[in-house]
Order: sequence, then C-alpha cells, then structure tokens
Amino acid sequence: MSAGLQKTPFPITYRELWLPEAINGTKLPSSKNGGHALTLTGASKQTTSDGVHFTGAATSNIVVAANAAQNAKAAFNITIRFKLDATFATGAASDQYLFQKLLAADDYIKVFLENADGKLYWMQGNVAGGNEFTLTSTTVSWTAGTWYIITCSLTDGPVQRLLINGTLEDSDAVATPVTTPNGGDMIIGSSSDGGVDGLIGVISFVEIGVGATATVALVAADETDLAKGIPAATAKVQYLYLMDEGRLGATCTNRGDAGVAAGTLDSACTWAFGSCKRACLSLDGINDYAPSSLGVNITGDSSLVVVVKSKNTQDTSLRNSMMGWLYVNGNNYISLSHAVAFSGTRLSVNGSGVIKTIAYSTLPAIDDYRIYIATVRRASTVNLFVNGTLVTTGTWAGIIVGAATAYFGEYHTGAEFGNDEYLFATIIEGALSSKQVLEYSKWLNYKMRLGIAI
Repeated sequence: MSAGLQKTPFPITYRELWLPEAINGTKLPSSKNGGHALTLTGASKQTTSDGVHFTGAATSNIVVAANAAQNAKAAFNITIRFKLDATFATGAASDQYLFQKLLAADDYIKVFLENADGKLYWMQGNVAGGNEFTLTSTTVSWTAGTWYIITCSLTDGPVQRLLINGTLEDSDAVATPVTTPNGGDMIIGSSSDGGVDGLIGVISFVEIGVGATATVALVAADETDLAKGIPAATAKVQYLYLMDEGRLGATCTNRGDAGVAAGTLDSACTWAFGSCKRACLSLDGINDYAPSSLGVNITGDSSLVVVVKSKNTQDTSLRNSMMGWLYVNGNNYISLSHAVAFSGTRLSVNGSGVIKTIAYSTLPAIDDYRIYIATVRRASTVNLFVNGTLVTTGTWAGIIVGAATAYFGEYHTGAEFGNDEYLFATIIEGALSSKQVLEYSKWLNYKMRLGIAI
C-alpha cells in the first residue's frame, strides 16, 4: 500500500483498493489481495501538478512544433486557463504573451495581455491581407493569483469570438475566411522560443482545435462548458495539454486528437504544485476511461470512497460525466456522477430494480480537492458524504445482487467521460458510520496533504 496510507485510523476491510502510484503502463492493480485491476484506455499516471510556471524569460516557453495538423486550417479555437504572479493592468512593465503562432510579420495568431491598456488581445494576420482582425477584452485588470479561462474562437461565417470566464467580451466578422499560418511553431507562454515577453504566472491547461470549420467550430454550449473546465467534443480538440505531468523532464503530452504533437518545456519552465504532491489517475474528459475486470463485490453493506482533484465545476453542461460507476446490470449498480441537467454531484443506487437517487448541489471550483464517501446499507439507506460531512441521504429498499465491473471516468457503454483526477479509490466492507466517515476523511486529508478544512 502507498507510503503513509498503511495504517488506517480504525480497522477497515477493503474489498478493493486502487492507488494511482501503483500504475504500471496501462494497468492499475488493486492493492487488495485478490482485487481487480483497472485497465487504462487513454487514462494515464500523472500528478497533482497545478500546471506549468512561466517566468517571462527567454527560456520560458513551451514549443509545439509546426506540422500539417495545425497549418493553413480554416478554423481555429484556443482555450487557456492561467493565473498571474502579479496583477496586470494599464502601465504594466511589458506585454505578456500567452500564445503565438507566427510564420511572418503579417502572418500570425497572437493572444497576449497589452500593457498600454491592460486588455487581452486576440489578433490574426494573413499574408494576403495583413491584419485580418483584432479582438480585445473589456476586462482591463487581471488580479494576481486568480484563475482566468479565456477562449478565442474562429467559427464559420467567419465569426471571431473572445470570451473571458465564459462571458463574451468581443466579436467580429471579417469579409473573407482566413486560415492559420502555413508554418511556424505554436508557442505557449511566450511570443517565441527566445522571446522575453512571456507570461509571468501559471498555465494549467490549453485546448486547441484546428481544422476544417465544420469539424472544429465551437458552438455557444462548447464555450460555456470550456469555462467550467469541460473539454469540447473529440473532433473539436486536436491539442489538449492538461499540464499535470509534474515530473522531471520537459515533455507536455498532447491528450487531444493530433496524438504525438507533444509540447517541449524550455529550461526556465517549472512544474507548479500546492501542498499536495501525489500521483493521480488522469482522465482527459474526452475519451479516457479505466474499467476493472468483472467480479467486484458491491453486495450487502458497503462504502465507496473516491478522492479527487476536481477538474470541472460540475455545473450544468452538454453531457453527463461519470466519477465512479460500479455496474452489474441495469437493475444493480452504484453510480457517482455529474448529471447533464443538474448542477452538482448525484449518487444513484439500484438494487434488484429498486432505485434511489440523491443529489448534492454545492459546486467545487476547478482544482478543489474532494473526498466523496457513499455508504450503502442493504434495504435501508444510502448516504453521500463530502469532505467528512453528510450532505444528502435517502431511504432505500433495494438489494444489490451479482458481480460488478468498476468503471472510473466513463459509463459502461463507453460514454459520459469525466475529467477529474483520482488520487485514491476504494470499496470498503460495510457502511461506515458518520463518525467513522469523519475520522477517515480527516485521516485521508492529513496523509495526502489535501488542505481541506474538515
């Protein structure tokens, strides 16, 4: 078992125990003798890194080398989540670039903070016509230590849209379609490899879509979801950098559709961490999942425990997303999820066709740590605890029968993909009492350095 998690605060019998530091390639074995391993598809062993820290120096950038997947494309969108080390406003010492793809002085895509007026600029130039459009934010001051999510979207029409935290702040429509530069690297965190006008702060994820307009153009619902930390559909995401590697080395893996186009960190970039520095099971929210083999025991009284770093706000979205899905058949399962028509967390338990669903509507912020504990008492009650506190409960007359398959990050048919990062997951024999849940949650919080106020 993981160092520091060997001794529980009271006697516990684990039916299953999944610890991400045990991931080996595409397998996450159960740390319970005789348990059922998870098989990772797309999902991978990463860390609880908060992202990449940039200094603005000449060696502070991430380079994604130019290739056919990003060159001369008719549509483009980019979403960046970032926070600054110091407040940026009118009169700042210099511009700070978040992104640039440059082929020539009049052939470029630029996203940067302008020191002359404090605004965010999104500009595109085309060699045939010079500057095609410039969009600017109405936001003119960017507070230090505050996370912002910006989306720049070039759709059909052509129409350009600039959103800050999901709110449209500028838009335009040029007379003729433009294309991305037919060459030049994509640079994250600076204007160029060697530029000294880069971001001074942390970037935690970057999502880029490039291609034919019909396949990558964002709709309003996509833009809204992106502001909540929820990625767009697969066809609209060619590049997705979750920036959770957090290890020695200079590779920022692309989890999007373009596959091998990794980013390379320059020497002044560093991985940013809070107090929690642990391995995690990382899911991209597009098509990653981690199912077990058949035979997981969820009968009788049991407790499902999942510790996650929240990567979306659980607000109403385009689609459902699964956290824990322990599935025997359509009449027997335990489900912990975010539901499309509901803001928050939903626990649904079905035993022999008798269903009980309870819900918790308080939303996390992106990067919040949460300890979810669902207790199931046969033909009695179901309870959901969050961070040691009972948040919702319900009576239930069901009895679960049969052997289950555990799914993390997906519905059993291969849909409803989630993107939370899993630090710990287990199924415990028996339904923990409220006192035991509180004690166990405090212990997990302390051992993992989650920083939750319990």
